[in-house]
Amino acid sequence: NEATLFNVAGGLKGTINEKYSWEASGLISRHNLDYFNENVIDAKNFYAALQQGVLNPFAIKQPSGVLPGNILGTATMNGLSTLSQGNFIVRGTPFELPAGSLSFALGANFSRETLGAEADLNTTDKGWINSPSIKPINKSRTDEAYFAEVIVPIFGKGYRLPGLYALTADLAARMDNYEIVGRSTVPKISLKYEPMNDELSFRFSTGKSFVAPTLYSLYGPVNVGSSNAINYTPYNSTTQISNIQFQAQGGSNIDLQPSTATTWTAGFGFTPAALKGFDLTVDYFETQQVGLPGSVNQQTIIQSVENLGTASPYASYVHFGSVTGSPVTAPGQISGHPKSTVWIFAPTVNLGGTWTKGIDVSAEYVVPSKSYGKFDFKTTATIYNSVRLKEIPTQPYYGYLGTTSQNLGTISNWKTYSTIDWTYKGWNATLNHFYVPSVRDIGPGGEAARA
Repeated sequence: NEATLFNVAGGLKGTINEKYSWEASGLISRHNLDYFNENVIDAKNFYAALQQGVLNPFAIKQPSGVLPGNILGTATMNGLSTLSQGNFIVRGTPFELPAGSLSFALGANFSRETLGAEADLNTTDKGWINSPSIKPINKSRTDEAYFAEVIVPIFGKGYRLPGLYALTADLAARMDNYEIVGRSTVPKISLKYEPMNDELSFRFSTGKSFVAPTLYSLYGPVNVGSSNAINYTPYNSTTQISNIQFQAQGGSNIDLQPSTATTWTAGFGFTPAALKGFDLTVDYFETQQVGLPGSVNQQTIIQSVENLGTASPYASYVHFGSVTGSPVTAPGQISGHPKSTVWIFAPTVNLGGTWTKGIDVSAEYVVPSKSYGKFDFKTTATIYNSVRLKEIPTQPYYGYLGTTSQNLGTISNWKTYSTIDWTYKGWNATLNHFYVPSVRDIGPGGEAARA
């Protein structure tokens, strides 16, 4: 592969008067990819050579001129994606409230994306054996977004009551209108409260988000060929079969919908004046995201369908003879068919979602010394309450905390990252330590994980 990336970005900003300012920026991006796959087999010429007896698949040495001949060739593809984007923001502090200045920001974003691809005839028409098939692509879409934010000081420097040293509300909203995908409006609310002084603060935020599927995931290539190497246990057996490859088709999906998420956090920060240089923050977080774009793990599909047949949530993902061939009707049918006739259909889909809860803790202590330099001790820890995943909407959530899996990778119960940084007269030294406790390997995950 040969890739060329070209980016140009720039911006301007200025003031209207002492209360108002503006900012404008733009981006032009161009990414070109040239793909070459040499010595792939031309299916039509390969099978013709076999039928004519010109090619002997069991011979180490073929007759002169047979290979590469017209049997082996080079698959080629040229892809191009572009992005043009412009932003404009106005900020201001229009008037004073008893507790301080009310401030706002208003903005707009406009963008246009394109995706194109051209390939050789065999790549376009699935003419190569075990090589991706790519149809010509010429797609584009526009997005226009508008957003607003208002920061309101309710209690503060000019207006305080006992136990209400400071209280600030931050209200924001964003509206996106994507061509093809549709429109979405998402809000966000944040509060910051200081009861006695600025040494101790409490904070809370909640919001929603919206992520549109990429042009590539909507209109990109469809891959046809061998599946990943799969390990599975046949129905009514205890002996695992390892490193089996079936037929598979996956890739883009024009029916993808946007992914949405709901997040909220609550925590506090503590910076005591009596212990100069010390800072502590603790935050609880919970995030639930649904409709994640991705592909269901092939091993999960095979084992579930082999065990459950039509009762498997993935039964529609397996066919026999072709990708649209005979459906599954009972357990044990995958192991009962030749592997070359088993097809896994696993395109990019809107997965069920993830649901994560946990606590982030961060502590830092800076110790300055004229004789020995400055020492900065810092540690961060993430402690998970739960990490859950459901691969498709009809599946229940399965727990992955304390495990490693093909679906989510390594999800430990907790992890820490600590540093000691020393600086003195131009010299600097840093010691880092990252710790992850042991986890349990649950293979693909899903039904193998704890419900």
